[in-house]
Amino acid sequence: MANKINKKDIEFYAREWIKCKNNIFYYIYNYAYLVESTGELIKITPKNLHPKMKITIRVLLTFERAVLMASRQLGKSSVAALILSWATVFFPHTRVIILNMKKNAAFENLNKIKDIISNLPDWMLPKKKFKSDSSIKTYLTLFNDSKIEVFYPSTVHNVNTLARSLTAPILYIDEAAFIGSNNAGMREIYGSAQSTLSKAREQAKKVNRPTFTLITSTPNGTIGVGKWFYDRYMNAIDSNLLFDSKTGLWLPDIDKHKIVNESNSNKYIKIKYHWSEDPSKDQQWYEDQCAEIADQRTINQELDLIFVGSTDCIFTDEILSAFKSKPPCSSLTTPNLAKLDIFTNKFDINDYYLIGCDTAESLLGNYCTIEIYSFKNFNQIAELQFKYGSYTKFGQDIDFVFRWLAKQINNRMQQIILCNENNSIGRAPIEYLINNINDINYVNYLYKSNINNLSELGIKTTGMTKPLMVGCLMQALNENPKGIKSQNLIDQLSGISKTNTGSFKSSLYDDLFMASCFCALIRSKKYMEIGPLLVNGSEKESKKQYESLVSLAKTFNPKQKIQSDNQFIINDDNYDDYYYEDDNNINDDYDPSVFTQVMFR
Repeated sequence: MANKINKKDIEFYAREWIKCKNNIFYYIYNYAYLVESTGELIKITPKNLHPKMKITIRVLLTFERAVLMASRQLGKSSVAALILSWATVFFPHTRVIILNMKKNAAFENLNKIKDIISNLPDWMLPKKKFKSDSSIKTYLTLFNDSKIEVFYPSTVHNVNTLARSLTAPILYIDEAAFIGSNNAGMREIYGSAQSTLSKAREQAKKVNRPTFTLITSTPNGTIGVGKWFYDRYMNAIDSNLLFDSKTGLWLPDIDKHKIVNESNSNKYIKIKYHWSEDPSKDQQWYEDQCAEIADQRTINQELDLIFVGSTDCIFTDEILSAFKSKPPCSSLTTPNLAKLDIFTNKFDINDYYLIGCDTAESLLGNYCTIEIYSFKNFNQIAELQFKYGSYTKFGQDIDFVFRWLAKQINNRMQQIILCNENNSIGRAPIEYLINNINDINYVNYLYKSNINNLSELGIKTTGMTKPLMVGCLMQALNENPKGIKSQNLIDQLSGISKTNTGSFKSSLYDDLFMASCFCALIRSKKYMEIGPLLVNGSEKESKKQYESLVSLAKTFNPKQKIQSDNQFIINDDNYDDYYYEDDNNINDDYDPSVFTQVMFR
């Protein structure tokens, strides 16, 4: 082959090879093709590679850990194949492990990679590109000794056997929420493999090979087999903090490494890709899929990406499916660098507003949260979730949020009710508000069960009040499920279940849920006082609605409590919407011998 290529061609091919190695997007846009089931080749361009897929690629090459949750038929395994083909073609001796839930799916992953590599030009790879045939084996070996292996439950006898196999710097876990059983799932597999995975990553970095872990799946509940994926996703850093979701490019003027390194997370970056974000999918496609699936729980999970809880979830599958998240209209940074997501830019100055504040021991892993709801229809207005180093800082941000909300309604502060929990730690921000703020008398705006006793400021969370407030929230959301806007809150709602003893528990965090419960409880308590000012109707009708709230809450056991359970990084980070048309865009500091040594050794 070398004798048939003149020196000028070798120079051109070498430069192209280096460009592809140094920039994965250049490789994808210029040389990678996906193969349809009909055999048709699909060219990848900046326009048809979805922004969420661009984000996934950038995350892996920058931070090495990504969790992609995508609706069915959106190409999550295809983008994985593009990334893995690049890593194995341009970095010899690279080992890749793919985990999947069943044999056919694992082989499909392998064959997608093989199809991409098979359609690369001959000058990029020898004509004999592979040393193995993936159609009959669980692995694929390339000409350069890179190797891709697939595993699925039937290929191993126990968790330890599989874990010992994960000695690879690149790990792709597809359909992670469906791998294993209740007794031996991804939690045991991944946990047992950590030592071998870490060693493989260290070795890869020493020789400048890529190393990353990509996890993809649709949800599969919050307990059992699906719990590992649920925990991994919920504890990850939201990609919206780093990227423009409409373009897939890094947000300007951010310190991305600081955001990730200082986050109290598992250091994974989560990317959510909903079917409605795909321009090729419309409502008719969704309805056709629903008709084909014909099961509301499966629809919630595979299409709408809802972490449906157990069969004991306090919300029915129908109510969970009615919750529709929307991105914030805007975000506001507080004095202590927390982010207040705002879901509306329209405020009714005649309405009342509820600010629910849940104080948590953030240093132990929990979040302090603020939820804001309108009184009239219980529409979610804004949300904050942050880990504070001190309760004083949380109090400062509560003051900041209160002032911001008052400004939106022409400073009608009397129409704002602060619904703060008053327990051992919740009392700290309350005391800050009433003792350290001089221009606002927060005693007038904090909910109090006894107007003559300042020690009664806030909400007492007891075995009696917790079931009541949960019942109030259920009633409010049953009446207006579309009032919920936050996906993080929807995820928490799907994980709240009722135990056999009548108590409540959460699959993971319940801080946003609890802040919402505070708002719902105070709304019910204040309904007889405020409702007639907002709703046209008789006092009898208002009383009837209030009694329905209390009646629902009493169906729960009032004695129980809720229990909470590197060097090959893309040269141009935002290289995207253009091709390299000439050599002026490439650093001339390259070594063609690298290419020729690999190709003609």
